[in-house]
Amino acid sequence: MTGVQTCALPIYNAGLEALSDVILARGHREPGICAFDLAQATPQMYGELAEVIRDNYGGLNHLIHAAVEFNGLMPLDQINPVDWGTGIQVNVVAVWALSMACLPMLREAKSASITMFTDLETRSNSAYWGVYGVSKAALSSLADILTSELETGPVRVLKINPGAMRTALRASAYLGEYPADVPDPAEAAEDIVRRILRD
Repeated sequence: MTGVQTCALPIYNAGLEALSDVILARGHREPGICAFDLAQATPQMYGELAEVIRDNYGGLNHLIHAAVEFNGLMPLDQINPVDWGTGIQVNVVAVWALSMACLPMLREAKSASITMFTDLETRSNSAYWGVYGVSKAALSSLADILTSELETGPVRVLKINPGAMRTALRASAYLGEYPADVPDPAEAAEDIVRRILRD
């Protein structure tokens, strides 16, 4: 799969394009890009994405769920119902839907995994973390249930809490924090990749 593929809800994503340029500059094969809005995607669209992956790559080994919706800290009674629905959709429903759409391909692979990123339980249960906290708690349960259901098969489920990282999400929640005091995401990424690729 090369270039920007025709997918459900195609959108331009500067971050993916920039990453593609880095991969090409290092001499690797041109990656495929298939971006779509997780907040609007339907089950049919996830199925279409899985078909694009199968048609262009022949299968799938690892699925990493890294998207997250966070609109800042606020009391539950101040959250817009639309924002609540979007947070649950992106942070939980999309993870389940994409995992289920890709599970048949993952089961066919020699070594396969599904990775979900969780957060501290104390944060998920604390005041003002709203839909982010609720969705992270739900995601943790989803990972546990899927782990139990897949424990005798070839697909591993990794539930990873990457810890504090210097991201835009963290900066929007910890306004008084000095960014240089927080680890670079690249440090966590190396460990995460090692855990995913272990055989």
